[in-house]
Amino acid sequence: MNYSYKRSLWWIIPCIPLMADRLSKMMVLEHLTNPIQLFPGFNFAITWNTGVSWSMLQTHNRSGFWLLVILLSVLISALIGYAQWRIKKGFCALGEMLAIGGALSNLVDRFLYGAVLDFIDVYAASYHFPTFNIADSCIFIGVCIIFIQQWRASHDR
Repeated sequence: MNYSYKRSLWWIIPCIPLMADRLSKMMVLEHLTNPIQLFPGFNFAITWNTGVSWSMLQTHNRSGFWLLVILLSVLISALIGYAQWRIKKGFCALGEMLAIGGALSNLVDRFLYGAVLDFIDVYAASYHFPTFNIADSCIFIGVCIIFIQQWRASHDR
């Protein structure tokens, strides 16, 4: 198999979280009118996040929206560049690709709705973890993979 072709296959991976997140959000918006408890400690309930992870950097004005979109676009672009470098060097870029797919889907939400649609509500007793979505999960898993790879690389030297 052509080396260039193998490298281009990496770019299929971000499509998986992107499509899974888009599809899940379409279904939630179409069918979830009231919160649903799937089992104790796990609900589906719609919330809108105008900020970033765990609702940090909440913004409710147009200039804040565009500043956040620009910042996130720069971060996604940097991650794409880093992923391309890793792929070119022959390293695994699974973490980067999962994070890119999730981040792109959340960016699509910002353009479509002005906020990110979150709907997975996990809780214990009265403590609710910040509501999230499939894209957020992929970003989290991707970043964990990146950290583990970096930690292992630093200890293999």
